[in-house]
Amino acid sequence: MAQTKIVLADYDSSYLLILERVFVREYRFTAEIVLLSEKGALEQYFAEPKSIDILVINEKYYDQTFSRHNVTHLFILTEEEPDRESGLFTNMIYKYTGGKTILDNVISRSGISHSTNLRSGVAKVIMVYSPVGGVGQTTLAAGICALLARNFRRVLFVGIDGLQTFGCIVRDGSRLAAGIENTLRQKSKYAYEKIKPMILSELYDIIPPFSSSLPSLGVTQDHLLFLIDTIKTSGDYDFIVVDGGADFTEDMTRIMAFADQVLLITAQDRNSLYKLHCLLDNIDYSDTSKFILACNKYRSDEKNHLTSAAGRLYPHTELIEYDGQITLSNIDYLAGLRSMQRLGQFFI
Repeated sequence: MAQTKIVLADYDSSYLLILERVFVREYRFTAEIVLLSEKGALEQYFAEPKSIDILVINEKYYDQTFSRHNVTHLFILTEEEPDRESGLFTNMIYKYTGGKTILDNVISRSGISHSTNLRSGVAKVIMVYSPVGGVGQTTLAAGICALLARNFRRVLFVGIDGLQTFGCIVRDGSRLAAGIENTLRQKSKYAYEKIKPMILSELYDIIPPFSSSLPSLGVTQDHLLFLIDTIKTSGDYDFIVVDGGADFTEDMTRIMAFADQVLLITAQDRNSLYKLHCLLDNIDYSDTSKFILACNKYRSDEKNHLTSAAGRLYPHTELIEYDGQITLSNIDYLAGLRSMQRLGQFFI
């Protein structure tokens, strides 16, 4: 279980040290506690996206810019006793009520103590899959990663296609070190720890591609599912975006069932529609909160065959307009498109 992340921020450094001792006695080794007393240090710390379980901050330091960060439980220290009839009372604590009382308030309202660590390590897994080749599946998967990261989420991209061609989104061309496949084939609980130092971090994190195809290494999607499950419960990420490739295998359907949400990619032409129907005939997509359909490279001046399939029900569909500026080296641009912003609302 990952450590609870706690930030204590107040302009009075002596007060912070007293408050820290109270929190350390409670959380001991189960929490990472950060103290911020100087305004400059506070601004520098929050200059990058942060995911915090508990933020206790003086009202003089708090403003709406903190809403950009992923703060699970926010507590504002006030220097006047808060109005109990105010709607904000639930997250406001009188600063001078005493460290133990403040701690008791935090535990009772957040449910987090040394024995009940909030971050059980459960990340949301989004699988991106298409039965249609060349439809921009990897580009959209990378775009979703960028979009989530721009919304201050910790995101990991994992490619599971047998032929690892997603290396084009890895700027330095890095690949996983030889031999890591042995640990994966054994489904070792230490596989993630061995891969972790190899993960590339830019706007979002990426597990680099293997140096050879998965079949030649004896690695299956089932082995990768075990790895994804391990990462999901590590507490290191908020989202794991899985680029599923185009194979429709038993392992692939198992990953689709395991995923929290599935984004299906198609195009608007007749051939893409036919392939989509073949897929839909073989999966249960009745869970409307899990499945969503994206029609990629959509052109309003061309016929959209998705709208002409009589009697066929589709998952909720978003149209991703064609834009010649979209490339795998320009994912930030894709993440900024209005159609991608609409798509992102389904996951955030």
